[in-house]
Amino acid sequence: MDEAIEPMECLSHLSRQLEQSLVCNFNRDISYNMTVQVCGEYVNFKGCMNMTMDDHDRYVLNTKEFLAVEKYEIHTFTTSNRYISQVIDLRLIIKPMAPYNVNASYSEKHHAAYITFDTPYSALPSKDYLTEKLVHSVAFRIQSNGQWEYQNITYQPLKIEGKYLKPDFIYEVKCRSIPNGDYFKGYWSDWSNVATFKTPAVHKNPDKSVLLYTLSPAILILLLIIFAIAFMHWKEK
Repeated sequence: MDEAIEPMECLSHLSRQLEQSLVCNFNRDISYNMTVQVCGEYVNFKGCMNMTMDDHDRYVLNTKEFLAVEKYEIHTFTTSNRYISQVIDLRLIIKPMAPYNVNASYSEKHHAAYITFDTPYSALPSKDYLTEKLVHSVAFRIQSNGQWEYQNITYQPLKIEGKYLKPDFIYEVKCRSIPNGDYFKGYWSDWSNVATFKTPAVHKNPDKSVLLYTLSPAILILLLIIFAIAFMHWKEK
């Protein structure tokens, strides 16, 4: 009698213009010597496509044939008569591509840091499935020290007021994205590259005692001059 396999965990990537993908993880003990097919309605045909195993023991299907509105069945067959048949909705398990070109700078004029970045979807010539459909998480911390602080945004640039930052430190910044959940749902992307910015040092006011010490001789000389002029004026009378 056939023995059922536990359902696999899958992630998808959907796009009209970029390559689409489906990546599935199986139990390591049963992931070899399997035939895995993804069946359903595609852009140009109806039928099944085979998944292949990558270097990380995951089954992968890269294509441009997926339809975002369709559900697909994954059929798995092993040499030991074990099987699985699972229905997946690609739009609910999306893992977006990571942001890139992260730029971080501090403006002394505005007393704030500004963070900008690009996504693979914002750079496309026309609107795609995930264009303006993402929430971005921006993480920042003092370089190589302390816990990350997070800010979720749907706009750019992100402005971090200087009062929330420590002076004269280098900060690290990184970003990631997730579908906003309106129609497409899923998981966080990988983190972007890390960018840095430096906060300015605090300019302290001169010490009052030093300032007084500096001004005292000048005041004394001025008083002596005034006294001498007054004395000469009195003597002439």
